[in-house]
Order: sequence, then C-alpha cells, then structure tokens
Amino acid sequence: MYDFLFLLLIISFPDEHLLCVDAVVHIP
Repeated sequence: MYDFLFLLLIISFPDEHLLCVDAVVHIP
C-alpha cells in the first residue's frame, strides 16, 4: 500500500519527492 502511494508521489512530484523518498529508503 505504502509503496504504491510512494510511487504516486514520485510520479506526481519527481523533483520534490525523489530526495525525500531516497532519504527515507536509505534510512535503516
């Protein structure tokens, strides 16, 4: 579910959310 929401965010606002998602993904 969350993965799908993240994909929507990335597709909708790639420039703004890529860094946020990238940071979250790299945080253990």
